[in-house]
Amino acid sequence: MEKIKKYIPKIILLDTILYMLIIVTLYFILSSFKLMFREWIYIVSAVIIIGGFVAGIIQLLLKIKEKILRNVLIGIVIILLLLSTPAIFFLGAFSYMPEHIVRKDGKNYVAYVNGFLRTYVSYYDYKNIFVVGNQKRIEEDYGKGGFDPIENKFGNKYDVETTTYYDENGNVVSRENTKSDNQIQGTTEINNIPENITNNIEEKNYNGIITNIDSNRMVFENKSRNKKYSIDVNSSLNFINGRTNEKVYYDEMKIGYYIDTYTYKKSKAISILSNIKGEALRKELIKNLTLEDSPYLTVSPIGTNIEIINSNKAILTITFEDLIPDYNVDGGKFEMKVEINSNTVIERKGGRNKIEQLKDADLNIIKIRLDKNTINNEIPIATYFMSSDGN
Repeated sequence: MEKIKKYIPKIILLDTILYMLIIVTLYFILSSFKLMFREWIYIVSAVIIIGGFVAGIIQLLLKIKEKILRNVLIGIVIILLLLSTPAIFFLGAFSYMPEHIVRKDGKNYVAYVNGFLRTYVSYYDYKNIFVVGNQKRIEEDYGKGGFDPIENKFGNKYDVETTTYYDENGNVVSRENTKSDNQIQGTTEINNIPENITNNIEEKNYNGIITNIDSNRMVFENKSRNKKYSIDVNSSLNFINGRTNEKVYYDEMKIGYYIDTYTYKKSKAISILSNIKGEALRKELIKNLTLEDSPYLTVSPIGTNIEIINSNKAILTITFEDLIPDYNVDGGKFEMKVEINSNTVIERKGGRNKIEQLKDADLNIIKIRLDKNTINNEIPIATYFMSSDGN
């Protein structure tokens, strides 16, 4: 080992091999973290390795004591180098891809342009000056090759023919043709390229079904508008459970959940509604009935029967279900008994706010609020009751 350490600084070929091993090792380490080197590091490394091998071989040949043999071998190396130089330059020019740092859809990307036979622009997540994400996130196909549409030295107009979006694992999220079939009549309208709304949440109400989630963004689709929207993960936006008003963290969201920005203006939080069913959905809807000022209406109970027990107590039977069934088909319809007692605030027209007067109440449209401390009881207690013939 000591002899190796002694000779490494003196032998260029060993230094070059050592550098190459370091670069290869770092490449595999970065790959395990879904990262890769920026293009300029590969270019510099290629120059160092090729130059190191040439210089290292010549250095070894110069150590040959036999002059004629040494000169012959050096001559052969020089001839081989001259013959291979055009091929090296051609290979370098063929494999070189111009690199640009661009901002697209509110995010920073490193874009690589491949313009040999067809022009492709591939976008990777920007990290820093040394590395980028190793998964392609967007690819634009410009058709015919031979130009750099980003640098665009001559100010020409280049039309994208196809745009493909990928998730963090390299899976295709969406692919859109942005030119007509004959590629002559100009571009067609694109409704499915996600519009980044991270910085303009309050401009209008956005809602839809979450179709993709990765470490960088969340994409959701409003089918009635035929539009897709995206929100950046690293934003300062807050999310709440639209039924329970509890905080929702990004890693708790799933594809298929419903998202609505309606609540953002009022509570500075975006509502998320999961597509749960059965008992889990029932519990969340009941929690919604306990909220004094719910930012999002997800349940509206209907009374089916009311039984007057005495002047201080009545039992109301209600049915309820998810108010947004489009994203949560067959979530379930539920029935529950609710106690109305002397502590319940009753609102009806004409001051008919006595329990014994509830027998003729219109139960088709009612509003109730439950005592949150009683929702696990067999019959929860209502703190507030209003029927459709109320104020």
